[in-house]
Amino acid sequence: MWAVDFSSFKARKLLGLGRYVVAFVLLLWLVRGVTAEQWSIVRNGFQVRLFFMPTLLTAAALAMNVIRWKWLLAAVGVRIDLSSATKLGCIGYASAFFSIGTLGGDVLKASLLAKQLQGRGKDIFVATAIDGILGLYSLSILAGLCFCGTHYFSSQEVHPQLIAIGCLACGAVIIGAPLMAVFRVPRISLRGYVCAVAISLISQSMIVVSVYSIASRIHRTELLPSFIDHFILVPVALLAAAAPFSPGGIGIFEVTLDWMYTISVTVLPLPSGVLVGLAFNLVKLLLAAAAISLYFVLGSFSSIGGSTIRAKSACENQYFET
Repeated sequence: MWAVDFSSFKARKLLGLGRYVVAFVLLLWLVRGVTAEQWSIVRNGFQVRLFFMPTLLTAAALAMNVIRWKWLLAAVGVRIDLSSATKLGCIGYASAFFSIGTLGGDVLKASLLAKQLQGRGKDIFVATAIDGILGLYSLSILAGLCFCGTHYFSSQEVHPQLIAIGCLACGAVIIGAPLMAVFRVPRISLRGYVCAVAISLISQSMIVVSVYSIASRIHRTELLPSFIDHFILVPVALLAAAAPFSPGGIGIFEVTLDWMYTISVTVLPLPSGVLVGLAFNLVKLLLAAAAISLYFVLGSFSSIGGSTIRAKSACENQYFET
């Protein structure tokens, strides 16, 4: 028995180390691929203040995600106050950099809440799973709608791979809508889903604007894909980063964004999606540090108890009742 436990422990350690090795190797390979001309453009355009607006936008997007999660929890009968939701959202956001993909933090915050609220684990994990799915679905909506609006009906020549990605995004939107209607949780109405998706679209749009803000300050605007094109490129990179390959999607986001820039831009020198992605992840790391600080400032979440779970009333749950 001891041998099995030890082997299991060692395997977990190796897997934990392996994900960081994957991220490090990816980043090293990507940075080595940045040309001297791209480095020169970045050095000339780099300013500390370029992080100010992206940080505010990303923080606002994080706050909206917390509100969406709290709302979905309320829909399944788990009521916590905004302070508790914020604390758990902060620790979940920060822990994503120590888990595989960008959704690992959701598992942690759901586990912490389920441990505190005995007997509500199923409802908590259902609401958290729906929250993550809607977040990913909203990325597909952004990419699909913007592709249809800018490229599908355009007479300009579009890279075949970009067309394929746009069609996949549109297909995901078309297939996802009826699936949500068929497999939705009975306690959450269609109107509730629509409202949650709307919140997701706003928060994901803030992320896109944040990335474009960084890119436009690092590179000359004429070298970049258009502002609207970023609503296709960035969601695709974020979807790729959600895959369980590296901590917080670091490395995956950069390589995907760089590839998307390559198939979207025909003007030389090509902008570096790697450097834009690294700058954006630096913003996320700064916010993760701030989130950890906020978690401790707000105090432990031991105050989340049965008193915070209230019976649902028709007035409070008008958007979720079936």
